[in-house]
Amino acid sequence: MANLILGTETERKFLVHDGWPRQAPGRLIRQGYFPAASGITLRVRWTESRGTITVKTPVVAGTRWEAEYPIPPEQAEALLGLCPLRPVEKFRHDWSEGGLHWEIDRFLGRHAGLCLAEVELMHPWQAVPKPAWVGEDVTRVQAFHNSVIARTESVMEVLSLWGRLRTAKPAGAGETFKGGKRAADIFPAAEFPRRVHVGPELRNLLHRWHSL
Repeated sequence: MANLILGTETERKFLVHDGWPRQAPGRLIRQGYFPAASGITLRVRWTESRGTITVKTPVVAGTRWEAEYPIPPEQAEALLGLCPLRPVEKFRHDWSEGGLHWEIDRFLGRHAGLCLAEVELMHPWQAVPKPAWVGEDVTRVQAFHNSVIARTESVMEVLSLWGRLRTAKPAGAGETFKGGKRAADIFPAAEFPRRVHVGPELRNLLHRWHSL
């Protein structure tokens, strides 16, 4: 068994537009989270070939420390069964473009329809040439952190959380989206505030989700 791996992580996360390289190879991932000290993330991840236990510190100046310990896949699967929240399931596609390696996460299960891209950098100030299919930078948007996604029950709950965090054009419950649905029909009634911030990226995601 390999030893503990210590290192730093500097990455950016983006929304994904249509036209992304669906043919890119990848692997199925299931990951869950255990309660930890404030600001600390304790993750268990399963893939068919390996499992990992990872501890991540808070992000400081765009970078955070992480410690990763590899474990057999069957042990990871057993630990996922002990997580207080249901695991997040996704298929991670690997793609190189513009001199960078992109990891495109196509979420499955209760979060099917959500797609995010991550790119790891050498340092926080490294320029990121964005391919045409890469959208808005959501690195600092908590709604798209995997540990937060794990606490939600659907894509719409993730988008609702993002909508409440936005500071773009406010939209009321009567705004109509593709298919004739109103914002009040999309966001859970119990959670829909009187005024929800809905920007262009959120509108596009909602339109695409309801056209599937």
